[in-house]
Parts: sequence; structure tokens; C-alpha cells
Amino acid sequence: HAIHSNAAREYWSPADKEKLYAVKEFIARSYLEPLSLKALTRQFALNEFKLKKGYKYFFQTTVFGDIHRLRMQQARHLLSERMMNVTEVAWHIGYNNVSSFSHAFKKVFGFNPGSF
Repeated sequence: HAIHSNAAREYWSPADKEKLYAVKEFIARSYLEPLSLKALTRQFALNEFKLKKGYKYFFQTTVFGDIHRLRMQQARHLLSERMMNVTEVAWHIGYNNVSSFSHAFKKVFGFNPGSF
């Protein structure tokens, strides 16, 4: 059984690989939208297991890890360019709570978003 599961993890059909790369491209364009695994599985005709395992396999991160990374990069950009204040940025990237955003931002970058 262990051998079978290792083989299954290492083999991805060209069609599944193509779908997973399409998901990544879609996320890169749509990361500020409210995204869900269920919606992505429907849109790209992948089951949840393949989506989660394949994303991790090909991109070394999770779907939501990638979304979070993109949102934080956008937040840092908006703050560094002084396009929005911390509250506006938090709302813009999908946080309803500024202190949750500030905590997440500091965890990623090592400094508070208000430092800009």
C-alpha cells in the first residue's frame, strides 16, 4: 500500500498538471477574490484531493498559502507606495479585522504594517 501511494503522488497526468498550472495562473489573477477549494475544484474539474496534493507537489505550497503570500505582497506594495493606509489595505486584501491583518503582516515580514 505504501508503495502505491508514493507512486500515485509522483505521477501526475499531463491533463492534471495542466489543470493545476491553470489554477495557479487563475489564483495569480484572482487572489483578492473570495476563493474556495470547492469553487476551484468545480471550475477546473479537479477533485479536492488532487487540487490540494497537486498544488503542494508542483508549487511547494498550499492553495491558501499561495493566496496569503500574494495578498501580503500586495499589502506591502500598497503600503510602501503609500497608496492606502493600514486599515484600507487590510480591507482591500480581505481582512475584516485590522489587528488580525497587522499580526499576519508582521509574521510574514517581521515588522508592523504601520512602519511604512
